[in-house]
Amino acid sequence: MIRLLVLLVLVLPLACGQVRSSLPDASAAVPSALVGEWSGTWTSAAGDSGGDLALRVQEFAGQPVVQLVTDLPCLSGGSFQLQFAATNFTVRVGDTQVLAGALVGPGALAGQFGCGLGAGNWQATRARALPPVTDLTGRWNGTLFFEGLPAAPFALDLRMQLDSGVLRLDGEIFVEGSDPADIVGIASGFDDQAFELMVTTPDGALRAQGTGQVLPLRVDLGQFGVFAAGSAIGGGVFSMERAAP
Repeated sequence: MIRLLVLLVLVLPLACGQVRSSLPDASAAVPSALVGEWSGTWTSAAGDSGGDLALRVQEFAGQPVVQLVTDLPCLSGGSFQLQFAATNFTVRVGDTQVLAGALVGPGALAGQFGCGLGAGNWQATRARALPPVTDLTGRWNGTLFFEGLPAAPFALDLRMQLDSGVLRLDGEIFVEGSDPADIVGIASGFDDQAFELMVTTPDGALRAQGTGQVLPLRVDLGQFGVFAAGSAIGGGVFSMERAAP
């Protein structure tokens, strides 16, 4: 029996009380039958409330990466523990179990939830398969296009690792005519065609985000901003492509 004990940590609060959470490194892979993108709903036991949930289960370097978006009252953010036993799983807050689920058929999940905020049932079906997460580590070459200024070539040495459930990015950016600068960021939303990334310098002076293409690894049109004392003083668009792993 595979049994994983990991922390589910808040990544980004979303609208309407929804949260997105991620699963950090573990000593064994998520069962393959659970890998994919799942879409479902929850309903309270009294039938007077309900909502949606979306679950993404992938792997990166043999480690599980799980993202959950839901307005389910028992999962309102913070730190959680997730345990797998074959294709069954539970979610705990501290020592209290708040959600249980299981694979009940090909491409079908179902379970129960319960806490001081309510109790009920949930179900989800697999919307599509998802590939392993693509590693963005390597040397990227690109161009910054400033509004009203000449284009500026840049190189980006990027590293990606799974840290407390988050696909974190760090490295150095080299912009022609400027000193090298450290960058940090997050990658997410991987499928067989695209991904999302957000990067910034630690002081927030340069912030960028974009949608990338997996094959070949590149970002055709991203956006960036330049900031001073927290206020935007410029910006533009950028493109980049990985030159070497």
